[in-house]
Amino acid sequence: MSLNNDVPAKGKAPQTPSGDRESSSPFRRKTGTLAPNRPLGDSDSSAPVNTVEKEDLIPAWLLIGIFAVVMALTLFLLKDNWVTDMTRFRSLKAQKQGDWPAAVRHLESLVKSGEEAGITEVSLSPTYLSELGYSHFHMKKYDKALEYFQKAQANRANLPPDEQGNPRPPVDFNTMIGMVQYNMGDLAGAKTSLQAALKFNKLDMRANFTMGEIAMKEDKYTEAASYFKVVAGTPAFEKQVKAYYAEIEKELFAGIT
Repeated sequence: MSLNNDVPAKGKAPQTPSGDRESSSPFRRKTGTLAPNRPLGDSDSSAPVNTVEKEDLIPAWLLIGIFAVVMALTLFLLKDNWVTDMTRFRSLKAQKQGDWPAAVRHLESLVKSGEEAGITEVSLSPTYLSELGYSHFHMKKYDKALEYFQKAQANRANLPPDEQGNPRPPVDFNTMIGMVQYNMGDLAGAKTSLQAALKFNKLDMRANFTMGEIAMKEDKYTEAASYFKVVAGTPAFEKQVKAYYAEIEKELFAGIT
C-alpha cells in the first residue's frame, strides 16, 4: 500500500516549494532582525521606523576654550575701570588710616591716568584734587596743599551727575584754601578766602573759627568773639573757644579794677 504524498513522513517538517519558502512565513530575517514580510524593493513611508540618531555634541575642550576667550576679552575691556576702582579704594583706605604718603601716591596715580587717557572727569576731579590737598595739608606741605586746593576750586563744578542724571551742586574749597594760607602766615590771603567761604555758607564752622583766630592776632577782640560764638557749642571747638574767651575777657577788661 502506497503512502499519500500529502502526508509528511514521521519526524519530518512539511515541505514547501522552494519559491514559496519565504513568502509563506509571516516574518523574514533582515539584517539580523525580524521585520514584517513585504515585497523586496517596496517601501512603506507610513510605517514607523525605530532609529536612534547620534546627537552632535560640542566637545568639552571647545567649550572651555570659548569660555576662556570670553573671560579674557571681558577682563581686557574692563581692565582700566578695575585698575581705577582699586586705586581709588586704596587711596580711601590710606586716608582712613592716616597714611598720607600712600594716599598721595594713589591719588596722584589716579590723576595721572586721567591725564594720559584725556579724561578730565578724572584728571581734573575736584574730589581727587581736594583729597590731595588734604593729604599734603596733614603732612604740613602747605605749598602743595594750596596748589591742589586752588586747582580743586577752579574745577569745582567738574562733578559727575547724580543717579537721576541731574548736575550736582558745586563744592566750595575756599575754607581749606584760607586755612592753608593761615598756616603759611598769609593772614591777608586767608581773610579773603575765608570771607568768600562765609558767603557760600555763613555757618561754616571752620571758616568762622579761623576768622576768629585771625581777629585775635589783629587784636580785634569783639570781632573775634562774634566769630567764636558760632562754634562755641560745638564739641570740636568748645575747649579752644573757652580759652579764647578767657583771653578776650582779660584784654577787654584789663584796665577795669
